[in-house]
This record gives sequence, structure tokens and C-alpha cells, in this order.
Amino acid sequence: GTLSARRVARWDGESWHALGDGFDLRVTALALDAEGRLVAGGLFTESGGKALAKIARFDGTAWTAVGAGLEGEEGFVNALVRHGEHVLVGGWFTAIDGEPAAGLARIEGDALVPVLPGVTFQDDVISFVSGIAPYKDGYFITGMFDRAGEANASFVAYHDGETWHALADGIADIGETVAVTKDGLMVGGPFLQASGLSSVGLARWSF
Repeated sequence: GTLSARRVARWDGESWHALGDGFDLRVTALALDAEGRLVAGGLFTESGGKALAKIARFDGTAWTAVGAGLEGEEGFVNALVRHGEHVLVGGWFTAIDGEPAAGLARIEGDALVPVLPGVTFQDDVISFVSGIAPYKDGYFITGMFDRAGEANASFVAYHDGETWHALADGIADIGETVAVTKDGLMVGGPFLQASGLSSVGLARWSF
């Protein structure tokens, strides 16, 4: 419509509404926390003149910081999903509030806490998480990585609540999104193979 809404808006079934002052840069992920509050992640750095570091929560009127957010100008959030009482955060970041991080974090109350061990790719190359899908007591992730914790995991992995696990030989290139269905895990991205089999852009892992 004609409503001014900076990079985030709400549809009530009939019309669009702005959410506070919105953001200066792109929003790439949204999720509700355990209390029903909206969490946004992306590349943004401010809302209404208030500094924010790539992640924020809406209090009904304005966007507020979640802990110290992500450190560094180059980091970003790619994925947000509620998992039990927490919201899992995936993206490209290596530090949170002065503590080491590796592409994965969770919101605990008002704090943003690294989930370690996280993901890495060829040691010093950029690694990130772009999709998260809860399953039972754990969750699947995909993105750009070849290790998840101590597991050699090619672009897709599963955390069972305690340990990371590879899914056979994984996929042959970056994964961009994941979803759990009644038929198994679906992974989408620019890859051409999954576990050595031809699979153009979409693969299914049965469980």
C-alpha cells in the first residue's frame, strides 16, 4: 500500500501497519519468542535513532536491543526460530558481547548467548548458518560450513541437544533453507549433489 514502513510491517487481514520506526537496513528473519514477542534479525544497525546490532525485539511500541547484539560491522543474522523456551539465531558472526561465537546463538531472557561449539569452514574461511529447523529435542542447520562442532558435516548437520552429527556426506554446496516435513528433512540451496547423488537445488533426508 502507501503506508510508510521501514523494512518491516504487519498485516491485520485488511491493511498494513508500521512496526515502530522500522530499521535502516535489511530484515532477513523474523520469529516469535516464548512470550509471543516479535524478534527481527538482519543487517540493520538502528531503529528510530537507537543503535541496534543486527537483532532486536519489538515491545509493542519500539524495537529494543537483545543483549549486546552482534559485534562487528560485517556480521548479520540469517535465521531465527523458536526452539523450546529460546529463540535460536543463525548467521555470520564470530563474537557476541566480547565472547567467541561461531554462527549460532540463542536468546535467553534479555541476553544473546553463543551456542558453542558452532560451525567452521576450511579453518579461516567465512562460515555461517542460513537455516534452522527444530526436530524433537534438537535441530537441523544448513549454511556454509564443513564442520559442526567435532563433526565433519558438509553444509548440513543435526544437533541432538548434546552433540553435532553429520547427515551422511551432506550436500555439495551452500544450503540456504531447511524444513522438517512428515517425509523427512528438506534442504534447499544452489547445490547440485547430495551425498554424491544428483540433486539440483533441493534434497530430502529421510529419518
